[in-house]
Amino acid sequence: MAFKEALWESVIFGSGLFDQVLWTLKIEFVGSIYILLFYIVKPKEKIVIPLVIIFCLIYAVYQKDSIYFYAIFIGSLFNYFKNLSRYRFFIFLFGLYFSGFQYSSIA
Repeated sequence: MAFKEALWESVIFGSGLFDQVLWTLKIEFVGSIYILLFYIVKPKEKIVIPLVIIFCLIYAVYQKDSIYFYAIFIGSLFNYFKNLSRYRFFIFLFGLYFSGFQYSSIA
């Protein structure tokens, strides 16, 4: 049972039967595949419209877990911005807020 969970259940289904932290493996693995497919399929110059479409599809499929996939996609977009040093304080505040994000919270 532990061998089965270690091989595929924690990665594909996010099972955390033996170790509760393993639920993140699903988000990381599936999110990495989504990013790879997104950058392979999207047009060269256009990124906003395909990104909005992907965000809507991810929300339709994952709903409460979609925020984690959004974070992976937003992290991959940092490559497009060359001069972020003057915005690092706002990026820090944005990251600080969303690091404590809870789906059911009003704030």
